[in-house]
Amino acid sequence: MSGVKLGRKFNRMKQAAVPAAEASTVTTPSEKTQDSQAPRLDLSHGFVRNIVYNQVIRDEYDKLVKNATDQKKSTSSRTSNSKEPMLYVPPHIRQVLQTNTTSIDMHKKDDSAEGFAKLMARRMGLDDEDHQHRLFARLTVEMKKYEGFS
Repeated sequence: MSGVKLGRKFNRMKQAAVPAAEASTVTTPSEKTQDSQAPRLDLSHGFVRNIVYNQVIRDEYDKLVKNATDQKKSTSSRTSNSKEPMLYVPPHIRQVLQTNTTSIDMHKKDDSAEGFAKLMARRMGLDDEDHQHRLFARLTVEMKKYEGFS
């Protein structure tokens, strides 16, 4: 992480800790003998420095994660009304709904079978009159079948 300098700070802390221990004037005889015999802490190994460095990095990472989650919450707030209801559609109706409506040519009720036959023949690449006539005959038969249903 950038901007993390631990060397100077720890050197100052180490220098400040040594005179404070030596400046204690009120000591008992037993403490005096223990202090002179006990070795002082050796901070040259950098263990404490490593711990503090890891804590600083952890705090910066926590801030980044917190900011990221706050941004996600603010940008992705959905209302409960915007969800579409999940409806069950039976399989036989699903097959009807899955037909490609872009390929189906819609026509008006008053369209003639002959005009529609010419249009479909042209789209299928059947420009000769024979194919158009056969398509027209087939359309009229099919339209007569469904006249009673409309």
